[in-house]
Amino acid sequence: MKKRNSRSLTRQQRTELKALKALPDREIDTSDIPEILDWSGARRGALYRPVTQQITLRLDADVVAWFKANVQGGRGYQTEINRVLREHVKASRMLEGGFATMTESSTNQLWSDSACERLAAARALSEPALSEVRTRLRAGLPTADWPYGFATSINPLLVTLGVSPGSVRTWKGRDPAKDPFAAPTAGQPHPHLTVMRRATPFGKRIRHLARSILREADLPDDDAYALFGNLVLDPGRSGAARDVRIDPEFARWVLQSIRDHLRPRHLVCIGMKGHRDAARLLEQTFDGFVRARPHREHRFHSYRRSDLTFQEWDVDGPHGNKTTIVFWPQHPSRVPFNRFDIWQAACSEYAERHGAWIRP
Repeated sequence: MKKRNSRSLTRQQRTELKALKALPDREIDTSDIPEILDWSGARRGALYRPVTQQITLRLDADVVAWFKANVQGGRGYQTEINRVLREHVKASRMLEGGFATMTESSTNQLWSDSACERLAAARALSEPALSEVRTRLRAGLPTADWPYGFATSINPLLVTLGVSPGSVRTWKGRDPAKDPFAAPTAGQPHPHLTVMRRATPFGKRIRHLARSILREADLPDDDAYALFGNLVLDPGRSGAARDVRIDPEFARWVLQSIRDHLRPRHLVCIGMKGHRDAARLLEQTFDGFVRARPHREHRFHSYRRSDLTFQEWDVDGPHGNKTTIVFWPQHPSRVPFNRFDIWQAACSEYAERHGAWIRP
């Protein structure tokens, strides 16, 4: 039966409605309900309520007791259980859906400024999702296997970047072409970082740099190294950094991988101050990086030479992530950084300025 109006409109009301209908949009007074022009804070589906289904579900008694104890007055604990399950389903769908779905989310914790959030997100990846991450990371890789000198996790907060492996190529005395690096890890240190520490003084210094910068997060050593990567622009070269002629195709892949996939908070370039090819490739890859115009320059105060400086640039990545690129004052094999106490002082100075960016 069709519902009737509670009362009929008067002649005056009908006249007013007719006049409003004929009124152009530009003449409508919306001062009491101003038009919303900024929709940046809008949430899609905020009012959506899925259909509920009544079931009989057996839960452990201690689990039920915990939920009852953690909601006000013990009421609504079933709603809270449902909310927790929904969050789990949502996260699982994102991970199983692959890397592309995750990168579309601005709240993706894989590349958070929080060390713990990065670690937790990496360790929560399903095997299919981790495989997809690695597949996208190696897109455009000029070699068939993971290259020698690509020792990193999938989401490091800190990356150190050199021109070439140098003497590190002799790790375990194996041929890099026959013994490629392991794939990037997720939530665990890359296995070659341990080899690096045992092999050379360079490895010892690089690991100390990682630990110094990540110390603000108060992490165990293995967790800190799980957020660290050590890369080179050309794994097939050796010798003094400034004399190395790098392969531009491979170097571009490394830099684009750092920018698009690894997304570190800090990119520390070792031995690159005198390398023009490396600087030019950095300029081509990172918007905001101009070699001749660092955003900041800090003198290394713990040594008498005044020409030793930290040069820094702040750049924005394509996914909204921010990275600080720093040219380290000197290569760890050269004076004065061949002395471990001087290297420690440089790491401490940098960490004091930037460690606060690393959230627990």
